[in-house]
Amino acid sequence: YAYTDLPEKAIAEFEKSMNLLDNSDKSEETLNYAKALNHIKIANVYEGQKEFLKLKKTLLQADKYIHLLQKEKTRNNFLYINYCNLGAAYLQNKNFDSTIYYIQKSLELAPKKENHLIEFRNYLILGKALNERNETTQAIHYLKKAERLEPFLAVSIDEKETLYSNLVSAYEALGN
Repeated sequence: YAYTDLPEKAIAEFEKSMNLLDNSDKSEETLNYAKALNHIKIANVYEGQKEFLKLKKTLLQADKYIHLLQKEKTRNNFLYINYCNLGAAYLQNKNFDSTIYYIQKSLELAPKKENHLIEFRNYLILGKALNERNETTQAIHYLKKAERLEPFLAVSIDEKETLYSNLVSAYEALGN
């Protein structure tokens, strides 16, 4: 439902699935994994609806389940994605300190694999936040990192537009 533009049905199904998980007899590890994934998925619906308070609360709830995961590699992979999402959520509210905090936490957990879409998004979000704070030189540094990754990834048109419009505004601010 989330991908077919039926957000109300997606939210209703999310609530049903959470009830099923709450009453499941599966292991705690399996349940925490499923609950974290469920929250991350429904967060995309809130983002699409521009309900940023619900988005942030949902991602913070996912964070609680992620931290309960016992397998370090699984936990770190989830945190890598969720911290990026939290950074994006805080950026929407122009809370740049929290944006930078979560993006840096995500970057610390980046897998060694190069050319990862989350890495691109981290650099893009960080560059945009720094641009908004008029930390132009640092913004360009991270935006250029995102630009180097972009040709290797399935980056959306919106993300490309955000990348290049932020580069343009940063260079204009420097008179370049």
